[in-house]
Amino acid sequence: MTAVLVTNASPAAAAAEAGVPQTPVYLCDNIAQQAPKLEQGVIGYVCEGQNGAVMTGHFDGESIIRTRSGTLKFKCRYGGSAHVPYKVEAVGCVPDSSAPRAAAS
Repeated sequence: MTAVLVTNASPAAAAAEAGVPQTPVYLCDNIAQQAPKLEQGVIGYVCEGQNGAVMTGHFDGESIIRTRSGTLKFKCRYGGSAHVPYKVEAVGCVPDSSAPRAAAS
C-alpha cells in the first residue's frame, strides 16, 4: 500500500517544513546597480526582508534582491549589508532572467 500526501502548502512552505534552507529575499521599491559588469553590486532602497533575511548588519552567502513590481531581480552570491527598511547592499549579483520584462514603448 502506498500513502499519498496531498497538501495546499506553497512550494516555499513545503521546502521550509522539509528543512531545506531558503534563500533570503529582499523586496525593494527601487534598485540601483553599481558599476554594470558581469558580477556587480546592487543596492535596494525601501526594502522588506523575507525567508529569514538579515534586517540589520552584515550577511554572508546568497540572497535575492528584487523590486516589488517584479521587473528587476538579482541573485547575489557574496553577502552584503542590510539596514531594512532603508537600504540593502549585496555583491556578486547577476540579473535573474526569470523576472518579467517591462513592456517596450
